[in-house]
Amino acid sequence: MALHGVNLSKILRFVSETDPEKGVEGRETVFLFKLLDGFQASYLSDNMVGFEQTKNGEQVTKVHMGRVSFETVQFALYEAQNFLDEEGLPIEIKRVPRQIMGKTYLAIHEDVMRQLGGPLLQEMYTCYTAAAAMPETEAKKSVPQS
Repeated sequence: MALHGVNLSKILRFVSETDPEKGVEGRETVFLFKLLDGFQASYLSDNMVGFEQTKNGEQVTKVHMGRVSFETVQFALYEAQNFLDEEGLPIEIKRVPRQIMGKTYLAIHEDVMRQLGGPLLQEMYTCYTAAAAMPETEAKKSVPQS
């Protein structure tokens, strides 16, 4: 069986484990994600690690997992259902244009991203990466046979 390209129309559904209404149809908060394309994935991979030189000339490697988690969610989040602000009003998922490698993408506005909070953002990133990964059956087929 041949490898398949990324299904860019596939929608991933996410409900937080911390949602007190999880499992209650119509009351739980549901986030929908689209898969990222190759340009977006490459951009995020390139930003995962950075190098800096200290004042005394030493080279330091920094891993930017927080930035990668943030931007992955910012690009992949497509829609939110029953996502409310502190007053109980729906939070509108606003998007703004962002450039990646000369291509324009829509990313979630920073005002919306502020509403997510660190633990929720990390949970979203973890679930997104697990769901977006190549299925194990496909991965086994790609291992060289000896």
